[in-house]
Amino acid sequence: MDKKKVREDILAFADDDANVLIESSGNVLFTKGGIDYMFKVFTDVTGITKVNFDGKDFLYRDFLAKEIGKLTCSLLRLWKNVKR
Repeated sequence: MDKKKVREDILAFADDDANVLIESSGNVLFTKGGIDYMFKVFTDVTGITKVNFDGKDFLYRDFLAKEIGKLTCSLLRLWKNVKR
């Protein structure tokens, strides 16, 4: 997966576009909900794009949907509960 596509995906979740950093090594750093997240995007020997986050490997799309997306849902739930 190319760096441009990864950047587009991460921008959808980031608090501030200016604070998204993607290094040529595949390391990604961004802030979401005021919390900094760092992970590494890589392509395995079979050509599948994966992410290493918190010591675990995920398929790239699963990571976005289940890990980063889940964080969004959790934050929204917390915000709704605080608002009540």
